[in-house]
Amino acid sequence: MFYKIQSMLPSLPHLRRLLVDFFEGTLITWQRFITEYEEGGTIAGLTTEQCKLGYMDATNDVNEGTLGRFRQVMRQNSNMTETTCNSRASYTYNNVAEYLNKLSPNYWGFIRKQGREIDGSELEAKRRKTISDHNKEKAEKGEKKLEERQDKIDKKTLLLNGLKGLKIIESIEELNSPKISHDDLKLQLEWHRRFNPSILMKTKLKLKRDTLAALRVAIGQYHQEYKFLDCPEVRICGIPRGNEDQTEE
Repeated sequence: MFYKIQSMLPSLPHLRRLLVDFFEGTLITWQRFITEYEEGGTIAGLTTEQCKLGYMDATNDVNEGTLGRFRQVMRQNSNMTETTCNSRASYTYNNVAEYLNKLSPNYWGFIRKQGREIDGSELEAKRRKTISDHNKEKAEKGEKKLEERQDKIDKKTLLLNGLKGLKIIESIEELNSPKISHDDLKLQLEWHRRFNPSILMKTKLKLKRDTLAALRVAIGQYHQEYKFLDCPEVRICGIPRGNEDQTEE
């Protein structure tokens, strides 16, 4: 952009005056910013942690940075190796052309030899293989987690199916037995949860009395008996009213 403006100077006679006015107008703000960096100023007094929290990118456009340029180059040249991309960038930014022109012809053979050794080392192939192996390992770990999760679901399903074949508490009166443990209540409630999505999640039923209350509601819904809609258990479990008319019909 800078060079483009320079090329347009003949057609912009007022540009110099405008630029001077701009810098004079911003001088007041610049002086205020500078004081923040002086000893005893706001920025100078920040701790290391505060400076890290205040970090921001140097530009508003991520494509203006080195990584952004690399991303654009690789997008336009998908088959280019990372080594080639780095070499081209170094050639441009370090003014390698001028340096090479100053070298004696005796060095050209050594440079070509180094280039052939780099090409023969298969750096790009090794880099891509490392990335491929990492992605493969990551995918295998993901599949393993899915298998473990599915195993837990299958075991839980088998357990609940077995529970169904043994004994399901179908009466609210049976819940009054002191022999029923909290774990037994959770299993019973888990059986109902498979086909009753209105039951609260386990994380909200930490106490035995909460699980017992939820199970009473679940059993009532299982039999479509809503005579206890005004009892505390229903209010605890958040079962909405308005089902009485449907049940009576």
